[in-house]
Amino acid sequence: MPLTDTSDNTPKCRIQLDDYTCGLIIGRFQSDESIADIQLAMSIPGSTIVNCHNRWKETGIGVSETRKGKQLKLPERDQRAVVCSSREGPFMPFTAHKEKLNTAGVDIHRQTLSKYAIIKGFGSYSTAYVPTLTPRHMQRRLTWVKYKVKRTPEMWEDVIWSDESKFNAEVSDGRVRVIRKEGESYHPDIVKWTVKFGNGSVMIWGCFWVVGLGPLVVMKGIINQEAYIDCLSNHFLPWLNNITAETSKNFILQEDGASCHAGSYAS
Repeated sequence: MPLTDTSDNTPKCRIQLDDYTCGLIIGRFQSDESIADIQLAMSIPGSTIVNCHNRWKETGIGVSETRKGKQLKLPERDQRAVVCSSREGPFMPFTAHKEKLNTAGVDIHRQTLSKYAIIKGFGSYSTAYVPTLTPRHMQRRLTWVKYKVKRTPEMWEDVIWSDESKFNAEVSDGRVRVIRKEGESYHPDIVKWTVKFGNGSVMIWGCFWVVGLGPLVVMKGIINQEAYIDCLSNHFLPWLNNITAETSKNFILQEDGASCHAGSYAS
């Protein structure tokens, strides 16, 4: 007949017993110790002690099967959607992927999404860093400096310096996470996405010379040669004509080596 726990001070908690602890409980029972004595000596709930003894009498072992956590249940189709979303937007956080999948009809919790991403081999990593300047860039800069080193300060007064700069509205360039598989730091798809990453940002073009600042222009869309020429034609040239008329100087516009500056169309 199974034992019944009659103690009144049974802690209301459940613990998972290991082989050693079960062996001690069975050994104390075989030594004719009471449930209350075992409970006091081992600080184990009386119900757990009783269940262990009854299980041993019925099956020959006192340890129950390891409790399994909640099983993940996501259809294969939705699992493929998780992989596709991770590939299409590696720089998007899991919360953004969740919203994207929910919009597509995949009802998934953010925690479940991250679990399935891990199951499929994805993880959240810091972005890899590559040198900003290549050896070719370094050599071209050195050549430029050697060519201009003999210019006097007065000669630099006729130079107008210009450049574009990107300002992010949503995320920072300083700390960006990427969802990818291990070993894909420099995978072509990741590198390609890094180049185009920047949704939620604006590109600003500006210039200055020794006397002051030139126009500040917000450039929209893809910054190609056509957009650059449009910026110069509509904003820079009118300003340049005004200061040329005021100073009677012949100015030099100094650009960097960006593709939109150096193409034949821009020349």
